[in-house]
Amino acid sequence: MQWFWAHGHISANPVSLVDHILPKQNANNEHQPAMPWRDVPVLAKEQLGDIKPGDNTRAALLFLILTAARSGEVRGAT
Repeated sequence: MQWFWAHGHISANPVSLVDHILPKQNANNEHQPAMPWRDVPVLAKEQLGDIKPGDNTRAALLFLILTAARSGEVRGAT
């Protein structure tokens, strides 16, 4: 943003307006509980065992389970 301001492309920081436009976010996060690790093989076999071409979401989930990769890295893979 500073580069755009320094080169005259913007006259003010547009991010400062966001505080006035968007509603306040709740600071309390409720995370989903983890699946017991003993149940993971059953899930993988029943839900992910017959992955077909184009079934990218299920393939990514199986890859994540088998490799213990970070979910962000799996989602960002090309």
